[in-house]
Amino acid sequence: MRIGVVNAGNIGRTLARAWIRKGHEVMLAKDGNLEKLDAFIAENPNALRGTIAEAAQFGEAVLFSVYWPRLDAVLDAVGSLDGKLVIDTMNPLTVNSDFEHSYDGELMARSSTSEELQRRLPARAW
Repeated sequence: MRIGVVNAGNIGRTLARAWIRKGHEVMLAKDGNLEKLDAFIAENPNALRGTIAEAAQFGEAVLFSVYWPRLDAVLDAVGSLDGKLVIDTMNPLTVNSDFEHSYDGELMARSSTSEELQRRLPARAW
């Protein structure tokens, strides 16, 4: 299976490593600092590196492991995911001006990251 990893942070890279070991084709993208992604690609020659849009379009399945405050910007870059399986590993973290993180209790009381992602993606992308 072809899998696109949209935001290859700790969770995305860990899952990508397991999928590559099982013989899946994996393309990873990173929103932000690329040093860890570059190191991962160097250590995993079967992994492909792409932009957020390229990884999303590459995969039959697309992993969203996006830093919550960046979700809107990442979704703008992704494009249509019609007919793709979408996997969500996000946490609803908020960040204040001092870069202190906390969970978005308001979101968690009424929804989830998966529900928010589904609401923001085209209807057929699930």
